Amino acid sequence: MSVEALSEVEERHSAEAIEGEIQRFEERVQQLQSGEITEEQFRPFRLKHGTYGQRQPGFQMLRVKIAAGVLKPNHLRVLAGIADDYSTGRDISPRAKMFNSTL
Repeated sequence: MSVEALSEVEERHSAEAIEGEIQRFEERVQQLQSGEITEEQFRPFRLKHGTYGQRQPGFQMLRVKIAAGVLKPNHLRVLAGIADDYSTGRDISPRAKMFNSTL
């Protein structure tokens, strides 16, 4: 990866950028919960941010973004802890993507 590309990745995944993304997500969820927007209006935003509905009502599958594909051991431990606390199942796809299904 070139230095320019690495700099762009670092900027998109800076603490400030991540905090902003979390804040936007929380705002949209609040709009949904308050009735300001409908489930249909929320769906494109939800999908863009990696939350996918499942066939079982009330269950979701979350996609986790991994900046530049680099996952350090301590990051993996945090993901495992979240999965243990909030999930009833974890899967790794054939493309080596980890899925927390049934959240």
